[in-house]
Amino acid sequence: NFSPSAQEEWDKKYLELLYGLCADSNRYPHSLRQEVFQKVERQFMLGLRAKDPETRKKFFSIYHESLGKTLFARLHYIIQIQDWDALSDVFWLKQGLDLLLAILVEDQSITLAPNSARLPPLVASNYLPESSAMQHQIADVSEVPDASSLTFEGLIHKHA
Repeated sequence: NFSPSAQEEWDKKYLELLYGLCADSNRYPHSLRQEVFQKVERQFMLGLRAKDPETRKKFFSIYHESLGKTLFARLHYIIQIQDWDALSDVFWLKQGLDLLLAILVEDQSITLAPNSARLPPLVASNYLPESSAMQHQIADVSEVPDASSLTFEGLIHKHA
């Protein structure tokens, strides 16, 4: 068994070596760095949870650069492609969220692509229908609601 300080030093040197292999664009061609990154990705993810904030930042920048820059590409990677087992003992959603937030542009709003599915809002903002039937239906709801007496509009109004 290693002492905690020896373990930290070992981890730091290992992460520095790994970072050097994946980040040195002057020494190694991009294709080789991508291949190495894919082979050591599980170990590389340890850099995302390093204790040193600068080390985490360096590893995150490589991770960020290796992924697509669209919201769809990032979500697809985070949810479907990435194997998060290397970070299973920590709250890995933080790394996924960081990958998403890194591509957002602060002065632009998020919009749907023109070819994406669009649904009308269930209730227009600041508008509640004045339908007496819906008001009557909501008034009839008891503490223990009967599933057959609830309407879709009533549920929308109740939770709006």
